Amino acid sequence: MAAGQVTDASDLLGRVSGSSMTPELNRISTEVMLLQGRNDQACKIVDRTRTATADNFWTKADVFCNIVAGNMARAEIGISLLDEAAGEDALFFALYDRLAGGSAELPENDQALTALHFAMMSLSNTSLPVASIENAGNAFLWALAMDKTADINTRFIAAYESLAVGSIPAILPRRLINEGAFLERAEENPNLGQIAALYREAVSATADVEKARLLGEIWAAGERNGSSFAAASLSMPLLSGLTAAEYGDVFELDALRFSLVEKEEAIAALWERAVRRGALRGDFAAREMARKFIARADAYMLISGTTGIARWNAASFDATDFGHGGATTSQENVGLYLAILDAFGEPVSSDLWAAALDVGQTPRSGFSNAVIEKNLKLAAEAGLVGETVALSLAAIGTEGPGKASTETLIAVVNALKTIGLEEEARKIALEAAVSRNL
Repeated sequence: MAAGQVTDASDLLGRVSGSSMTPELNRISTEVMLLQGRNDQACKIVDRTRTATADNFWTKADVFCNIVAGNMARAEIGISLLDEAAGEDALFFALYDRLAGGSAELPENDQALTALHFAMMSLSNTSLPVASIENAGNAFLWALAMDKTADINTRFIAAYESLAVGSIPAILPRRLINEGAFLERAEENPNLGQIAALYREAVSATADVEKARLLGEIWAAGERNGSSFAAASLSMPLLSGLTAAEYGDVFELDALRFSLVEKEEAIAALWERAVRRGALRGDFAAREMARKFIARADAYMLISGTTGIARWNAASFDATDFGHGGATTSQENVGLYLAILDAFGEPVSSDLWAAALDVGQTPRSGFSNAVIEKNLKLAAEAGLVGETVALSLAAIGTEGPGKASTETLIAVVNALKTIGLEEEARKIALEAAVSRNL
C-alpha cells in the first residue's frame, strides 16, 4: 500500500483466510476497497467491525457508509461523536459538510491524505489543491490517477507521480496527455505542464532531429523535477521510433541508459552502436571525448548484463573516464563501477582499485545500517527469499539505490544474487548507476 501497489495489496489480501483476518487487516482491506471505488464492499466490512483506533477510523468510516446508504440521520449521530476530534482531521469534516450539501472551505494544513478522504472526495466531486496532491501518499495518488471522474490535470499529476514509483503503467499518463492534460492551467505545475506540452509536440514532430531535441528537453525537465525515470518511461515510444543516428554524445548516451532502464535491450543495442560511432567523428579532441562516452556506455551495458558489443577489458580501463560533469559523486563513480563488476564476477585487480584511488576519493555520505546488512547477509545465506527481499528494501531505504552507500548497494546485490535473483540485482545496480550519472 505504501508503494502504491493497491491492486497487488488487494490480491494478497484475497489469499488471507477469513479466520486469519485481524482488525488491522480488515482496515487495510477496507482502505483498498475505498481506493478502488468499491464503496459498497468496503461498507460491508465497516458494518461488522467495531474496533477502537487512535484516529477514530471505524467511526469515520461508519459516517461515510451511512452517507453512501442515504442514512443522513445516522451519519449525523456519528459526526456528533467526533466533534471533539475536529482539529485532528479537519479535511474529514469539510468533506462531510460537502457530502451533506454544504460548501465548507477545504483546510490548508498539509495533513496526510487517506483512503477515506479519497472516497469522500470522489463521492462529492471535490478536488484538492495541486500542492496537497503532490504531498499525498502513493496509494492515494494511485486511486486519484485511476479515478475517471477526477479533474484531468490533477489526475495527470497523480498518474505521473505513480509512474515514478511504478504503480501505474506509462500508457495512462500518455493517454491523459493526449486527452488534454495541461492544455490549460499549466502554471499549476510548470514542470509537468512543460513535460505534457513537450510530449505532445514530440508526437507531432516529423523530423528525427527535432524529435530528438524534444526528447532531450523532456528528459531535462524530468531531471529538474526529480523524475528522470518517469520521464524516460513516458517517452519510450518516441525513442523507440527514432532512428539511432548522430544527435550528439550526451543524447546518444542518455538514449542508451534510459533504454536499459526500460528493459528495451534491442533498442539499447542500437544506441550502443551509435555511441561507438562517435569515435569516428571530428578531430583528436572530439574523438578523445567520444572515447570517454564509449567507456561509460560500456559500463551501463555491462552492469545491465545486456548482450552487446561491450566486453570487460581490465587492460583498457581508464579511471579518469568517469570523472565528468563536475558532479560531486564523479570521483566515487569509478569505485561504484568496479564494485558492481566485482559483485557480478568480473575480474577486478588491485591495480584497478589503486587507479581509482589515484583519481581522488572523498568519503561519501550515504544511507546504511550495519544491523540490517548483517541480517541481510544471514538471510541470503539461509536461502530465506522473502526475508532477503524485505531486508534489501530496508537496506536501500526510501531514497532509492542512487542514494544508498556503495557498500550497502553491493551488500544488496550480493544478497539477491545469493538467492537467485540476479536479474533483479542488476536492475538495482543499473538504477544506481543511472541515478548517479555514471
